[in-house]
Amino acid sequence: VHWNATLIMSMNLPVVSPYISAGLDETYLVAQSVEDNTLEGKSVRTTMPRYAAGLRAKFGLGYISGEAAYTHGEMVIGAGAGVRF
Repeated sequence: VHWNATLIMSMNLPVVSPYISAGLDETYLVAQSVEDNTLEGKSVRTTMPRYAAGLRAKFGLGYISGEAAYTHGEMVIGAGAGVRF
């Protein structure tokens, strides 16, 4: 199970919308099928902060976006595209 809670601050400009965010990620894992039977049923839970900055560019009814995030000690890069309506 994974969940997060995030506070986002953004500026809605005519063509682009930059944003920054900060929040918490929590992950809960239960081992169900493993080669080592001593691990079966064991669980682990971790809660870590997440920080991100991104930009969304709008084109007519569509948009593209990019984001850089730092969570669980790793830098994560993401991109997307979609339709606005």
